[in-house]
Amino acid sequence: KFPGEKLDDNIFLSDYFHLYQQTQQELGNDSLKESRAKVEGKEAESTLTESFKNNARDWDVTEPAVAELLATALANGHASRLGRALREPGLATGISASYVPQGRTGALVIRFAADPSALDAVEAIVFREVDTIRRERLSEGELQRARNMLEKRARTSLETAEGAALALVRFEAVADTARAAGGFLERAREATAEELQRAAAARLVAARTAIVERVPVDGPARSHTAASFGALLASWAPGLGREVDPKDVRGAEAVAAVREGRDRGSSETDGAVVLPSPQPVRDFSTLDGPRAFVREDQSRQLVSIGLLFPGGHSVEPASASGITALTMRALLRGSKSLPGWKLLAALEQIGGEVLVVDEPDFFGVVVEVLSRNADRAMEILVDAINNPVFEEETLKRERAALLLDQHLVSAHGVPRAVDLFWTARYPGHPYGRPALGLPETVTRLGHEQVTAWYEANVRTRFPLVGVVGDTDGSSLISRHVADGFDRREGEGVVPEALPQSSQAAEAVAAAGTEMTFQAIGFPGPGGAGEAVDALDVAVAAGRARIAADLGASGVEAWYEQRRLGGAALFVLATAPSGEGRAREAALGALAKVGSAALPEADLAAARSAAILAYERETQPFTSRLLEYVRTAAFGVALETVDTYGDRVRKVNADTVRRVAAAVFQPSSAARGVARGR
Repeated sequence: KFPGEKLDDNIFLSDYFHLYQQTQQELGNDSLKESRAKVEGKEAESTLTESFKNNARDWDVTEPAVAELLATALANGHASRLGRALREPGLATGISASYVPQGRTGALVIRFAADPSALDAVEAIVFREVDTIRRERLSEGELQRARNMLEKRARTSLETAEGAALALVRFEAVADTARAAGGFLERAREATAEELQRAAAARLVAARTAIVERVPVDGPARSHTAASFGALLASWAPGLGREVDPKDVRGAEAVAAVREGRDRGSSETDGAVVLPSPQPVRDFSTLDGPRAFVREDQSRQLVSIGLLFPGGHSVEPASASGITALTMRALLRGSKSLPGWKLLAALEQIGGEVLVVDEPDFFGVVVEVLSRNADRAMEILVDAINNPVFEEETLKRERAALLLDQHLVSAHGVPRAVDLFWTARYPGHPYGRPALGLPETVTRLGHEQVTAWYEANVRTRFPLVGVVGDTDGSSLISRHVADGFDRREGEGVVPEALPQSSQAAEAVAAAGTEMTFQAIGFPGPGGAGEAVDALDVAVAAGRARIAADLGASGVEAWYEQRRLGGAALFVLATAPSGEGRAREAALGALAKVGSAALPEADLAAARSAAILAYERETQPFTSRLLEYVRTAAFGVALETVDTYGDRVRKVNADTVRRVAAAVFQPSSAARGVARGR
């Protein structure tokens, strides 16, 4: 849970778009373009290459639905063309594609991450798959999957007020009217396989291609010129440089469409859409079975369904760090009834996407799906939890993907600094190890350890079942949960007690960037309660004072709740030369929060900032579901999630001063530093 990660990702992506635009300006727009760049300030570690592809420039802005649909069929999801060609065999991760408007035209952008030593092999597959989709009509099932995945992601992007506003601005910019947003999904539903093939054939060509790579400074040299890369591209995918003869177009491998449920629409009165207010969270626990809760919210046609278990990576032994993440990923790679990639493909075809959850205090899976298909999604999820098939080859691939994802996380400043903070504060304790585990332990995890861990932590324990979104809720529980889990409830594993943390500590690693990220943290109370509410306000006040003292707004701060003990975290991004000044400014600002009661105006601003941060984070259905589960893991009533704002408004200045004085102690602070050059 890194609230600061979103900001870092935005900076991260801006590097790519800047390089892409620079490439276009320098080289023109009429032939194959190629730019090899070592992005100063953003290089990853030596075992990672992040590759950015930009194809099909000059899309007509009136057809964003066609471009997005093609992007989804090509690269979005495990069952997409590139998902099966790259993610399935473990060759790449982070595979995605999207349509990016650029003035009066746009670009179809493909992204992925791969080991630098395998980059040429991965690029060859990418271009071959691109050429194939130019010459094939999608099958009915593929088109259904692309439509539903696009609809699901479009609806997900509107789950926050920010997302909805950005969508309106985007359509206003590219189509001269925000009303165009209303017809986007309708156009996607109408688009045919023939239209997509013709669009791909016309625009996904070598002459319209530009490539930007983000390469590690100490990685393998990339010495191609535009001419040599063009020759290499011609050897990988000869047809990409030629027009597609309509007579040569063929149908893709047959994938049948599946039956879907009925749309759950809102009512309309006098031209106004009427949406019922969200219902209070309700307990639907079953007799002698799983505990379950439901929160009905019909504001958007999505539902999030979670099956979560107590534990998480805080109970992993040091020798098996990362086994929770590996097991839950492998669990989704096939069941007895849906073997291999067919399990995730079945979810994607009905507009569902799965999130593997691996927090310190709980773990499991959540699927967010179009609400009309919630019943089928719940059926697939229960089957995956109850009947996984752990194959040796699957584990090998998931292990390789997990190791690659470890490097991806370590390449990002904010999460890297936060991981280092926990390492410094609790060395040797599970809280001090990253959620994805350590490379030296993950490489040793095999079939025997994974199956044993599954039997001990999943097969013998009831999940906590959560449903949030556009649903009647109780019907899903009664049909799939009441009799869906045959369990003999096991004892579980008791987490280690936290060691005393009475002295300052720090952990430092090279960031490989020009920026230094430091996470300054202070251990605090575990779980939830009045003290944590007051700390949220104190953290917000501290963030404002640090930003004012440093003359900068790029300060991330939050209170990270964990069952055994949380931490108030302040993440600062500076030039390496400014690291010491930023640290002293932060400690000085926080000392002020604990030394005197906040003025009324500052208190009101801090309360509002805390409430805004909480509401922004819990607006999406999946995020709210996880907040309920987190609350349950702390032994607190689920209803407290919905009363957060009311409680924080009652926090007074004296309480904030007292908790800040108790927690913001320099002697107990720890620092995680991802230090730049």
